[in-house]
Amino acid sequence: MRSRVTNNGTVVIKVFPVRAQGEVCIKCLKDTEKSIHHVVPSIYTKVLLPNVVITHNTFNMCCACHHDYEYDITNSAHKYRAELAELYIPKSPDYLLNNGVLMRSCHQKLHKAQLYALPMYKHRNVLPEDVRTQFNAFLRDFFEGDYTDEDLRKLLNKSSNYPIKAGEMVVRQLRGQQQLIDFCAGWKAHFLSGIGLTEKEAIKRGLKKGCRFVDYGYP
Repeated sequence: MRSRVTNNGTVVIKVFPVRAQGEVCIKCLKDTEKSIHHVVPSIYTKVLLPNVVITHNTFNMCCACHHDYEYDITNSAHKYRAELAELYIPKSPDYLLNNGVLMRSCHQKLHKAQLYALPMYKHRNVLPEDVRTQFNAFLRDFFEGDYTDEDLRKLLNKSSNYPIKAGEMVVRQLRGQQQLIDFCAGWKAHFLSGIGLTEKEAIKRGLKKGCRFVDYGYP
């Protein structure tokens, strides 16, 4: 993993050697409805800006494979975020950890409802049936009955200033350029393990269907 410091002191960390987002899902290679997956999650990278810039950090994943990596595999991204939070964040009995977010226990159900509402609002038709059933059951319980797309939209727009972002608290504990590099390398290794590919295989798949093999260098 390469890194450098610019003239203005910004640390630039390059996660993969080339940009290889591609036009198909990096895992199953299907050209179905896709979303952009950030290898090092944005809950960390947004906090690092503007002093640290993470580049060459995205791949396309279909909704099913994306959900599988985030939640369903044995060592899911959800579990890895929780492990990092447990490792870096001081313990406090007043807060509960939920999907990389620390919050007061009274807000936990609302936050979970918002997590489920987003894929149900945007990608309901392409979610695996068992996932859709699980999300729907929780949301019906939350709304105390049937709900509409308008209900989901209002839920997603509800103020989320109640949680304390665990990503920010984790990043605050990182000291120096090497710790940042090691942190990004950990997420890269986790992603490759989660999708069952080597770095070369991931790049090759990411470059399928007309995406040129090109190194854009640093921004």
